[in-house]
Amino acid sequence: YVKNKSGDMVSLESLLSSKYGTSPATITRFNGSRRKKSSDSTIQVMASALIFVFLCLAALYESWSVPFTVLLTIPTGIFGAFFIQ
Repeated sequence: YVKNKSGDMVSLESLLSSKYGTSPATITRFNGSRRKKSSDSTIQVMASALIFVFLCLAALYESWSVPFTVLLTIPTGIFGAFFIQ
């Protein structure tokens, strides 16, 4: 609920339907599709970040094999911290 110009509390769906002429069902479908797009872009962003980190490490160490070792030590360390007692 949000306040309108007169200070009354109205639901967001009724406010949008009166202002834009759409039904609440249209708004719900739109929100559902937006959620799916954001999850797809999350995978792309994480892959791009991994490639960027790899290329930065390759430039730092001036080698193509050392960044693999550096990137694989992080999951190995997390595995050791949680599962080995």
